[in-house]
Amino acid sequence: MANNIEFFADFAVTHGSEAYPMENGYINYVLRFPVGVAALITPWNMPSMLATWKIGPTLAFGNTAVLKPAEFTPLGAWLLARCAHEAGLPPGVFNVVHGFGPNSAGELLTRHPDVRLVSFTGETTTGKIIMKNASDTLKRLSMELGGKRPTSSLRAPIWTGRWR
Repeated sequence: MANNIEFFADFAVTHGSEAYPMENGYINYVLRFPVGVAALITPWNMPSMLATWKIGPTLAFGNTAVLKPAEFTPLGAWLLARCAHEAGLPPGVFNVVHGFGPNSAGELLTRHPDVRLVSFTGETTTGKIIMKNASDTLKRLSMELGGKRPTSSLRAPIWTGRWR
């Protein structure tokens, strides 16, 4: 996980704005600049690894991060925040919010007007809700949707809290 953070820190230092010559004398510019507050929502599988894949580029390019881990895996996020604090990261740069997604932490983050970017890894139905929530304020989105479960092609029912 530390390698992920180090990779993005090195990338930010070695890759600034770039220019590429195009046909007919045109130049294509790549400008990198912070967007502000990023909500980073991670799933239950590989929680710490996926978190560092999101936290690394967010912080390396000058943004602040609010990490919302899956309800079932909160400890890894807490430990990452503790490590960031011990490493001297200023207060408020990397934050962790625990809670459930719908009607709680996840929904509030994806609707909040100060959040400018949402990065979500998880299932498609939740991704659709996040896209709707983010559209009101035209947030930038990074979505990795779908599933890796072996029954995903069988369209297994979502757990409803009782066995049928």
